[in-house]
Amino acid sequence: MKSMEVIIMITMETIKTKPMKNKIKEVQNYFADKIARGLYKVEKCDKYSIDVTVDKEYTFCLWVANGGGAFRTWDSGKNSMPVKFTAPQQSKGYKAARKHQQHWMDTELRDKELAELKKLQDKYPG
Repeated sequence: MKSMEVIIMITMETIKTKPMKNKIKEVQNYFADKIARGLYKVEKCDKYSIDVTVDKEYTFCLWVANGGGAFRTWDSGKNSMPVKFTAPQQSKGYKAARKHQQHWMDTELRDKELAELKKLQDKYPG
């Protein structure tokens, strides 16, 4: 009798956890889709990664260095949850992220570098 009780308990636990795993996967897919479509706010950007916020609350760090095949959420401790991208999401997400990164490089990075150059010119005239 005891082995039957154990089997029933294991079966009941599987029934309870399987729907939860499906819900978690559904939420992860939701964020993968949002990121792939570029539906986020850029919080911080550098040459290698972009910190973004999805739905005004959930943060992710996107790795954009090394090309589209390497696009992923970067485990920097900033991610609200792990997100896995399908190949099409990865490609689309990389293109969207690169647009954001390029804008950053064309504006903020350029302005920062020009300010540093001006400081150097002031310090070493001539």
